[in-house]
Amino acid sequence: MQRVAALASPPADQFGKPLLSGHHAAFPLHSDEAFAIRPCRYVLLHCWSADPEGGGQSLLARRERIEALADAAILNGLLSLRLDYPCGPSSTLSAGLMRYNRLEVEGHGQRRQGRLEAQTQEWLDRFDATFAVAAESVTLAPGDLLIVDNHRTLHGRTAFAAGSPRLLKRVRVDAAG
Repeated sequence: MQRVAALASPPADQFGKPLLSGHHAAFPLHSDEAFAIRPCRYVLLHCWSADPEGGGQSLLARRERIEALADAAILNGLLSLRLDYPCGPSSTLSAGLMRYNRLEVEGHGQRRQGRLEAQTQEWLDRFDATFAVAAESVTLAPGDLLIVDNHRTLHGRTAFAAGSPRLLKRVRVDAAG
């Protein structure tokens, strides 16, 4: 279980990378554990305290909506372009799994090559634009529990005030028996 709150600076994850869920800045659409060979199946977000100013809305982009809104070139890119993750190259859309985390792809590319190729950056920009159009927002109130299928839905959130009392608790669930 992880605490998702307004901290002055993002804490580091187990690999030393900034954990953006522990910070108040906007968090772009992504799937959790995109770096893992087998990412968790579900992400549970339980709201304990909402931002009184209305910030920190959850953003959700379901695979079906992305596929319906993407033009043919983007859909082909999502299916065939293999992005380089620490666990190995992977397309964004494959059978039974949607894997995407731009920050992981960029960070891994910079660590391996010193920079990310311009063509990959262009595709990431195009993907992000498509995901933004497909995204729906959800405002969680105290007591609400949002269950996200991490294999079929990208999630993120809008920014909220640095001093906000907003507090979510996150649990990742691996559904493999």
